[in-house]
Amino acid sequence: MRYFSNTFFRDSAAYAFVSLLAYGLVFGLMYFFVDLVGIGEPAAFFFTYAIAYFFDYIMNLRVVFRREHAGHRLVKYIIYLVVFFILANAIFYIANNFNLHYLWGTFLTLAVLFPLRFCALRYVVFR
Repeated sequence: MRYFSNTFFRDSAAYAFVSLLAYGLVFGLMYFFVDLVGIGEPAAFFFTYAIAYFFDYIMNLRVVFRREHAGHRLVKYIIYLVVFFILANAIFYIANNFNLHYLWGTFLTLAVLFPLRFCALRYVVFR
């Protein structure tokens, strides 16, 4: 029962809130890059996720898990980042190949990775 403590639920709620902010950033940046700037969808997704992951690290470090920056956390986060960056781009690429609208592909990617990201952050990166 150790995994379902009060801090688990507090961290889950904080993570959900920060994730909603990050997802708003992702959708806003995707719209900006694709529809306003005219960048291709895969490149826009790449740049959007690069920006979103920087925001994600800062918010999860300070707000969700209330930790101080440390070298070992940064190394674990970079490994986490590489793994989830590859997964996110692979899911988006597959959705794009099925001619799914880029915003639906973005939503699918976020929905699939949401619980996996929380677990990786809570139990590995910011442990």
